[in-house]
Amino acid sequence: MTNFLGKRTTNQNIYKKIVEETEQQTIKRLLEDFFSPMKCPELPVIININHVSKDEEGLLKLAIDKSWKNVAELSKFLSEKFKDSPEDYLHYQLCQLQALRKIKNYSEIENVINEIGDLNLPIYKFENYKKRFHNKKGSLVPFSLRVFYAESHHFLGNTQKTITQLYYLHTKCVRELNLCKKYQLEMTQKNSNINNNLNRPSIFKENLENELSFNFIPPITSTKYHFTNSINSNNLRLVFDGVEIDDFQFNNLDELFEKQFILQQREQWILFSLTNYHLYDQNYELVSKHLFELYSKYPKDPVLLSMIGRIHLKMSDLNSAQKMFKGVEDITGLTSFYSLRNGAFYNIFTENYEEALEILKELCERDPDDLVSINNLAIVHFYLSNIDKAIQLIENTIKKNPKDNIQYNLIKNLLMFYEIGAKDPENKKKILKTVISQYNNTFFERYNID
Repeated sequence: MTNFLGKRTTNQNIYKKIVEETEQQTIKRLLEDFFSPMKCPELPVIININHVSKDEEGLLKLAIDKSWKNVAELSKFLSEKFKDSPEDYLHYQLCQLQALRKIKNYSEIENVINEIGDLNLPIYKFENYKKRFHNKKGSLVPFSLRVFYAESHHFLGNTQKTITQLYYLHTKCVRELNLCKKYQLEMTQKNSNINNNLNRPSIFKENLENELSFNFIPPITSTKYHFTNSINSNNLRLVFDGVEIDDFQFNNLDELFEKQFILQQREQWILFSLTNYHLYDQNYELVSKHLFELYSKYPKDPVLLSMIGRIHLKMSDLNSAQKMFKGVEDITGLTSFYSLRNGAFYNIFTENYEEALEILKELCERDPDDLVSINNLAIVHFYLSNIDKAIQLIENTIKKNPKDNIQYNLIKNLLMFYEIGAKDPENKKKILKTVISQYNNTFFERYNID
């Protein structure tokens, strides 16, 4: 019996090995088919929670690797480890929530939010920890966590509640901005030697938890949220820090300007979110109201004007879009990156594809790694009935850097192009999915593709 079992076990191991070798040979053949005549790029090293230290540094490595499932797991471990330290607990819970949002695990998001509970509880106030924070007052809660709470209702099925809570946060921002202006006036009057026209403090935008590129127009376009490729060991926590300004005590005007700048960024963030949730609900009257409010407050910000112009395009308001884009041209010049990209968007929307083609070619020549322009150029090729060029452009982009260039919009469009114009679409899709699984193994955690 022992010999029989031993022999059976040996046969099972041999069979398993044969299957594994066959699978590897199939994968190798499919990769060679895709990258031919190029040599297949070296496969990336896959890391998970077992390959990193169980601390902030390990969390950073997982975030840079875009291993969101592992980010969520490690964040959960760290939040439990630091449960007695409220600021650390909230920081890691927020990391977990952002990672869960990346992989669209909304049921677990709801569980985490229920675990954190009411953000206005005394346990989340500085006053509850007088020995540790001395006389500091206000909330320990990162502002971005409050925004996440508000926006979570949208993807849990209650957009109106999201809108209501965002209006509440906007009201708080406006109130705090008005207090900043009040204290600025008082501090200036107390010291006549202070220059009342001081510039804003120098603040690195990537260190702000509310920098617009992190969470731009949530329901309408893809978002970066809080983890970005530019993140480094010095700013992981700074990305999430930034408590409410309930305790208005400032030592000098520089500190006051810094708080005011952060509040202005928060206000922009919330107004853009409100604009897009109203777009989702097709409430164009309120969309127009918020766009006008943004423009009246920040008429010289080319990024802001560009985004407002594109939203006007979505609303088919060509005159308002042109006005915003003309403002960008006046600020940055006709041939600036912003102006050219806006021109491409406008010409695509108005179906002037030949003009859009020339602009996008120039943008891609300037920056061969500009994936937005590459994606839009492929779409224009498609509209001009050059589907082979569209397929080749995206395939070459992936071949160039598969680890970083396997992006959702590129993949989604390429699959559509295969379906419409490829000779053997099913085989093409099989090869592409194999490439994705080998060079971006977390892609399927975040997206469902057919």
